[in-house]
Amino acid sequence: MGYFILGLITLVVLGFVFFNKRSSTRRYSATVPKHSGKSVPKQTQRQLVAMVGGDRRTVNRLLQDLRLRHPGESEAWYWEKAIFDLERDRRY
Repeated sequence: MGYFILGLITLVVLGFVFFNKRSSTRRYSATVPKHSGKSVPKQTQRQLVAMVGGDRRTVNRLLQDLRLRHPGESEAWYWEKAIFDLERDRRY
């Protein structure tokens, strides 16, 4: 009986983790547009730099983290995702 309950709890926890991971991925990918080109618009660059108070090291750190977590996206996507994340975090 103990193994049954332990197995049931394990399945519930794994299902919860899997569901949350999938739903959070869908949430931002639908709201952050992807660009097929490799260039990042200057306005986008200026916006992100201004949001972090002009600290280029912070910009580089944010972009590097996104590149590691989401490989294969366009460069413009990383910049826009960083802006999206900062705006989202500032709302809460």
